[in-house]
Amino acid sequence: MDWTGLGLRDRVIAWLEDASKARYAQDRRLDPFATSMRDFDDASAHLKAIRNGNPPAMVDARQRITDLKNAGFVIAGGQALTNLGYEVLSAWERYGVDSGAKTDELARLLLMALEARRIGDQDFDSFFAYWSDLRTNFDPLELIHNWDSLYQINYLDFERSGFFPGATYRDEKIKVADIEFDLADYARGTGGSAAAIEGGKRIEDAIGGKVPRGRHRATFCMALEIVLSAGHSAPAILNNFGFPKKPGLWTPFNETQKAKVEAILADYGAAIEPSPVENHAEAAANEAAETLPSVLRPEPVLPADIDYSTVLVDPPKPNAESSARGKGGGPKKIDHLQKAQTNDVVGKLGEDFAVAYEQWRLREHPELLKKIRHVSKEDDTLGYDIESFELDGTPRFVEVKGTLGPLETRFFLSASELSCAEDKGEQYIVLRVAHLTGNPMCCEIRFPFDGKLDLTPTTYSVAFVAKDVMP
Repeated sequence: MDWTGLGLRDRVIAWLEDASKARYAQDRRLDPFATSMRDFDDASAHLKAIRNGNPPAMVDARQRITDLKNAGFVIAGGQALTNLGYEVLSAWERYGVDSGAKTDELARLLLMALEARRIGDQDFDSFFAYWSDLRTNFDPLELIHNWDSLYQINYLDFERSGFFPGATYRDEKIKVADIEFDLADYARGTGGSAAAIEGGKRIEDAIGGKVPRGRHRATFCMALEIVLSAGHSAPAILNNFGFPKKPGLWTPFNETQKAKVEAILADYGAAIEPSPVENHAEAAANEAAETLPSVLRPEPVLPADIDYSTVLVDPPKPNAESSARGKGGGPKKIDHLQKAQTNDVVGKLGEDFAVAYEQWRLREHPELLKKIRHVSKEDDTLGYDIESFELDGTPRFVEVKGTLGPLETRFFLSASELSCAEDKGEQYIVLRVAHLTGNPMCCEIRFPFDGKLDLTPTTYSVAFVAKDVMP
């Protein structure tokens, strides 16, 4: 990733320095255990023992109790099962997956996710919420297929001091196959501090050393995806995946294993969250086996309750290196069509936020409030999006630049927008809106932009030279 070119060098280096101070690299959100446990293949016997008032029959029973407690199955001390543990074990017994067969792991995890959803387990709410965010921004089946990339984005999504590098992968619409943890090399190549280099190395080592946990995580995400897609992803998962051997390589499910999952879905149908995608299962199942199907994603939405009295912050200071290309971490391949479509969605979301923000600003001036116009809905060639007013009634022309990532993320102004800014002068405002689907914030950049924005030409208008003027 071109972190320097995106104007994010200082945030990335600070994030790595913070990582060097953490006791552990954080990776909990897609891991029910966060301990040494990997699979549930031997959990049934241990849960049955605890249900009968006995400790697990193994050498390190204390560690296993810790594992099962972290998974939400037993109470502290391991004397009894939790409500979730009791319901999950009962479900495993009903469907005959209370065994040591690793090939039954998807059925076990699916039942665990469904029971957690049914009884409203709060820990699982966080798992579902995070996977919902991932599947909104990336192709979920490609994330499962490339579970090394899934593992890396999980680390990149850990927030420190209000910043997480994973937001940039969303904003730049990087493909799943191109997700990588390049920050250790980036810190070395750009003269980062020793602490930043150490932070990058710690995370890099953690990612590289957890293949077994990454394998189990891929299966866990299959279960989350089946539930959140209302079962529509199940045919693609059952036909294209299986027991994970390594990223991109699977031991296919056999017909018995598929039948167990299908029976579970038939029985739990009413418990699965409704999906926004119609007929996805049929479309996915018809894809070629060697090509993972793309999954239509729900569009991002603004949070339900935004406190507009707190959203305005100072603009970030221009980064002296923002127009230079960083060493270590070059540009990535980008699906430009998909990025344009996503930018359009994010742009509209930013405009919706901006309209609400302008209405909040003028809430005590009803005579001005009723005159606000969202002009880009009718004509997107004017060079601005919203006609509004300052509190004294002066016209205010607002061009909105939205992002799912941080304020510092690079954005673009068109030639017509710059021309409009020069024409409107100090009445022209760029409203930069960030973290649109999380905790939105915005800053105002008023024309003239000198000393506030680093404007770098990125495209040229090109025409063929007429024959009569060619040398």
